[in-house]
Amino acid sequence: MGYDQRYDSVCKYTEDGINQSRDYVIFLKKRHAIETEYTKAMNKLCKETQKQKRSSKSKSSSGMSEGDKASIQGTNLMTGIYDIIEEVLFLHFY
Repeated sequence: MGYDQRYDSVCKYTEDGINQSRDYVIFLKKRHAIETEYTKAMNKLCKETQKQKRSSKSKSSSGMSEGDKASIQGTNLMTGIYDIIEEVLFLHFY
């Protein structure tokens, strides 16, 4: 195998890796959008349920239940993770 063939092989391998990384970033963005919508829907459902059972549930001083706070923290964590992955995989190649 000559030098030119090896060089072309490495270039092709690198290009394929970049393309796969781009596809993965696109997948993660779509997944993030779906998970964000799901989280919003679940938060809405929880709030509606809490309103119905308000008399038996106690609220914290901020007006948000502990479940609401945990859900928001989980959403913020996933957003941060996706941002880091996007930066490393997508922006690194440009």
